[in-house]
Amino acid sequence: MDFMTLIETFATGGEWATGLASLAGFATAITMIAAVVINWEHVVVSARSAGLVESEGESR
Repeated sequence: MDFMTLIETFATGGEWATGLASLAGFATAITMIAAVVINWEHVVVSARSAGLVESEGESR
């Protein structure tokens, strides 16, 4: 029995379904926030390497 089958089995009960949906929504939100932060860091690094943005040490 794989993990998803186990989760689906528990999710068929009423209380489990609500809790599982809430947990899945929270996990999705955290994943989306992490993806945005990682993408933004790549944008900043690319801008710095292209000379478009000064690093903190250079501006002082």
